[in-house]
Amino acid sequence: MRARLVGPDDPAWTAALPACVHDVHHRPGWAVASAVIDDGAPRAVLVEDAGRVRCVVPVLARDLDGPDGRWDAVSPYGYAGPAFPADLDDAGRRAALDVAAGALAADGCVAWFLRLHPLLDDGWSTGAEGARDHGRTVSIDLTADDAAFRAGLRAGHRGDVDRAVRDGVRVDVVGGPDVDDSALVAFRDLYAATMHRVG
Repeated sequence: MRARLVGPDDPAWTAALPACVHDVHHRPGWAVASAVIDDGAPRAVLVEDAGRVRCVVPVLARDLDGPDGRWDAVSPYGYAGPAFPADLDDAGRRAALDVAAGALAADGCVAWFLRLHPLLDDGWSTGAEGARDHGRTVSIDLTADDAAFRAGLRAGHRGDVDRAVRDGVRVDVVGGPDVDDSALVAFRDLYAATMHRVG
């Protein structure tokens, strides 16, 4: 296996994605947009074996202070973890990530923060040395009816929902052509003010 780092303008990044199970978080444009917020250079590590794509990992390369040119890598905002072909087993995934890590290190990367996709990467572990699991992401099927939704909750969470209903908590869906979206505008302004305040 061999790996190479490419930029968002390199057509190899986009060309490699159809070989993998991926979503919008893996596309070059997502990394470019994320770089605006996270102050990094959008890149991807492409891992291939005998001409077959084994892994695509978008990263933001962030320069570290110092004269030696070292940098670290983070996943772009969201879930731009590694994208693999559907038929690649756990051992193949770990091998591809090891090759990707080696390519990053050879280029001066000293640390790699990798976010896994909550749906595409569910059920496997990187097995990489030094990897730390910082918890799982919860996803909720928004098409489920109330009974199915409640059945999928832990007992403690069902109690939290019951208490919120008793306390009069109400959720309104805002936005759309026939709905007054002033609440959405107010939320967006409050959210932006909070983000600016906390830096």
